[in-house]
Amino acid sequence: MRQLLILVLLFTFSFTYVCAQSCNSYGNYNNNNYSKKDYKENRAPQKTIFVEWQGNGIGKSINFDSRFSGGSNGLGLRVGLGATDLELSDASDVTYAALTIPAAINYIIGKRRHGIEAGVGYTTILDKNSNDHEGQAFLNLGYRFKPKRSGILFRFTYTPTFDESEIQFGKTGISLGWAF
Repeated sequence: MRQLLILVLLFTFSFTYVCAQSCNSYGNYNNNNYSKKDYKENRAPQKTIFVEWQGNGIGKSINFDSRFSGGSNGLGLRVGLGATDLELSDASDVTYAALTIPAAINYIIGKRRHGIEAGVGYTTILDKNSNDHEGQAFLNLGYRFKPKRSGILFRFTYTPTFDESEIQFGKTGISLGWAF
């Protein structure tokens, strides 16, 4: 009976010790069981909400950006909703607002808080005075100041645009937002 009790206690303590070692959280990656790579792979992807002036939204836009993998670097998706002032080319020279929807696939590479952003996308322009489909494709290359986990985000981008009739190389955009 005493031997059975000792075996049960040894089994219980050894099982508890093994479980305590292997069931540790990913938040502490400095222990011997998990590397920094394991920690980064199991971290939630960084999401961002930001306001952009000019750039991909053409005028002013509010955007949502998220990474596909854990952390703040790597491949991601960006969608937004904005408004712009367009000038009519007819004799009345009236300006009016149009709704814009920028969408892009982008990639961020960088260390710590600084990153380079590159992407490609399309901005749809919804104009109430036109039944034609309007929009423009764009390339995106810029700098992104990003927080380690959550906080203020700043972006500056160079955005060449393409449509059926022309290529515009001089467009830039600036953004301010919150990453979480």
